[in-house]
Amino acid sequence: MKAVAACFALLVGAVGAPAASILGGALIPTPRMVTAGQGPGFHVGTETAEAWYLTAPDQAAAGRLAGQLRKSLRDAGLTENARVVTSAGIGFRLVIGDARDVPAEATELPNEGRDEGYQVDVSASGVSVTARAEVGLFYGIMTLEQLVRHACLTRDTIPPGRIVDWPALRLRGYHEDYGRDQLPTVEDHKRTIRTLAKYKMNAFIWYTEPDHFVYRFDPELGKGVDRFTFDEVRELVAYAKRCHVEVIPLVELLGHCERMLADPRYAHLAEAPGGSDLCPTSDEAFELVSKIVAEVSAAFDSAYFHCGLDETYSIGQGKSADAVKERGLAWVIADYYSRLDALVRSHGKTAVMYADIALAHPDILAALPRDIVMMDWDYAPRERYPGLAVLRDAGFQTMSLSSSWAWNNLYPPCPVAFANMRTFAKQSAEAVSLGHFVSTWGDTYGLACGQNLSEMNSCILAYCGAVTWNPDAPPDYEPFSVAFAESFFGSGSRELAKALDLLGGCQGPDWSHDQQPRTLLHSDLVADAFAFGAEGPAGARFWRSMRRDAASAHRVLSVARVPLNADYLRVIDLCARMVIYSGDLAEACRGIGATVVSGKALSETERIRWAGVFEELLRRYDALWEDYSAGYVATNRPLNLARIELNWDAMRGRFQRFIADIRAGVFPPTVEPRMLLSLDFDGEGPLVPLASSAGALRVIDGGNGYLHLPSGSCLALPDPDRKLATGYAPLHVELRIRHAGQRPQQYGSTVLCYGTPGRGWRLALDSSGHVIFTIFGVLDLVGPGSVVPADGAWHTVAVTFTECQRVRYYVDGKQTDALVMSGVPMPDANPRLLVGDDPSRVTPFEGDVDDIVIAIP
Repeated sequence: MKAVAACFALLVGAVGAPAASILGGALIPTPRMVTAGQGPGFHVGTETAEAWYLTAPDQAAAGRLAGQLRKSLRDAGLTENARVVTSAGIGFRLVIGDARDVPAEATELPNEGRDEGYQVDVSASGVSVTARAEVGLFYGIMTLEQLVRHACLTRDTIPPGRIVDWPALRLRGYHEDYGRDQLPTVEDHKRTIRTLAKYKMNAFIWYTEPDHFVYRFDPELGKGVDRFTFDEVRELVAYAKRCHVEVIPLVELLGHCERMLADPRYAHLAEAPGGSDLCPTSDEAFELVSKIVAEVSAAFDSAYFHCGLDETYSIGQGKSADAVKERGLAWVIADYYSRLDALVRSHGKTAVMYADIALAHPDILAALPRDIVMMDWDYAPRERYPGLAVLRDAGFQTMSLSSSWAWNNLYPPCPVAFANMRTFAKQSAEAVSLGHFVSTWGDTYGLACGQNLSEMNSCILAYCGAVTWNPDAPPDYEPFSVAFAESFFGSGSRELAKALDLLGGCQGPDWSHDQQPRTLLHSDLVADAFAFGAEGPAGARFWRSMRRDAASAHRVLSVARVPLNADYLRVIDLCARMVIYSGDLAEACRGIGATVVSGKALSETERIRWAGVFEELLRRYDALWEDYSAGYVATNRPLNLARIELNWDAMRGRFQRFIADIRAGVFPPTVEPRMLLSLDFDGEGPLVPLASSAGALRVIDGGNGYLHLPSGSCLALPDPDRKLATGYAPLHVELRIRHAGQRPQQYGSTVLCYGTPGRGWRLALDSSGHVIFTIFGVLDLVGPGSVVPADGAWHTVAVTFTECQRVRYYVDGKQTDALVMSGVPMPDANPRLLVGDDPSRVTPFEGDVDDIVIAIP
């Protein structure tokens, strides 16, 4: 952090030089313009006794700014003698020392920086911060806090010079997932709001599903999950307003309504039975949506109302099928969007909608009102994000959304997340978008949602602030870690910065190992032994490198003492410990798995040794749970913790069974090849009940019988005795397929699926005909060389999954791909075989199938 003073000294007299070259990433965000001054800087140590003079056009504004200034000075280390004197006057100005030689107003702000911009002038005699609006001086104080903190930690001097600063994007902020049960306490919400303000972000999108508010029209809706009361909403909205943060409600109003639609009172409003989408042509469903919008919009004072509307893949497959057939899918969706836009406008708000469905069906865009703001989301690090240009050229204002990549990871994989944010924010500024946001998600993992503690996202928020304020000067990874350690934790320790750097990068520079360390906390140990025992040297190097870097970070984090956000640092250290544990578990599974792969039996000595290794890992697992649960309740409402604990308990049981099997000599398990199911629809094969979830399904019987699946139909074959559950045994799935093409769907079109919601396996096709094999909760794995042509002819497709990791694809009798996916397709109780869709009813297949074979090869 001494780079601040050093760079100023090196560039004395440099006028208008790029901020990054002068500050070296020492401020978050990097200012837009910096001019280096001459001579000594301004001394401001921990015993500074000078008064800080704050002027605003009215005393109320002066009082608000003075409150923030006092907090900033305390956070910066000026705990003694810092005195703030306020007065009413012309303009917004903060002065310390003899500032007669600095301008009385912000002289160099461009028009686009008029409202939120500020100017800082530093000389040996004083510091002046000026702005044209209250929010501008507020952000100037945020910068001053970092400068003072650095001065207190280093040479007690703020370097001489001028900063002229303003944002590139109008809206900059955080998109936090509350729809999956990690609902922070009111006080922790306020801390997040303060963090957004510290890094000059001005918007906070609350993602919710419809059952996460306590409604007057139906207080029972969503009972049993954590919910906001509207009094809490108003309290937090008012608090955010004082920090110049706009809280934008996001309520899913078409898709992702599964819990609301699971309520028997509302189930009939679904597009398809058991699905997650509302029926867009149902007036009764829209009446329910109208009630939700009325109550939510009244509680938020934002100019925007985000309606969600993403991933609605079942539309046209159920109750709206006739309307879609008559008028087209794009018309039905556009009509619903337009009705929703009019509803939101009637409450004085501007509607915001996710753009994924409209981008997949461009005819929707042509039919929509242009006052809708379209949010393009894309979480992959790319060189360009084409959706923004498509939306802009169609005449829409846009927002963009990147991701923290924290969901189902033990700590955000920062190289991936930063690349996504950096490029998307810059492209958004170039496209004159309204703003850019970074998202966090709490997607389902096993039995529960929202398992990743939100404290670990602090560095993500800071980086988003950096690239949305000044996308032309994104900080490099290592300098950013130094600046973040200083500004967020109040620490000038280079060791702490390096520890944060190591932890953020320990999962690799890309997403090739995405979610894998997190998965090991709730995995199947027998499957892990198969997978790691057969893993090659490159995989072993990754896990050992990950473990080494996390351990190096933990050694620093565990003993670090910081003046700010110390409890958050403890949670980050917990993340490091969980990464270390995953690395050690992977190493143990690799060791014992070598026996599995070789086919040898464990000797009695080896059984005793390995049982001891896994018993020690279980003790560490229990200790991690104690610290995790304590961290959870410290900042979150406790209701969902009971569901999360089910995951930990289930893993504890798997540990105990695995250890018992090792001691008893029944590990590794033995299996015998056998046929599990043969179904050919021509009067032969097993007699099974045919239960269709849509009336259009037909079984074409006779000597050449086959099953015809119109889009939206699904054949369900219950398996209460779990005869098709292969466990750790190899799995072979084969069938014949005939189709004329599949419509684009995020997760492909499911041809065959076995298991329970979120557990089991499936075989699917994407819109290009590529074969997909999925282990739910693990991965969708596309066979790049495995294509089933949409030529109306029959083709034989097969997938073989062996050693709990090797996936081989076959098309028309030829092996077309050999890939790797570690896991076990283990369903919960009461599984079903589904032909034509998955349990959530969002990935329908359209075509014909025949000659289904499921076997242990």
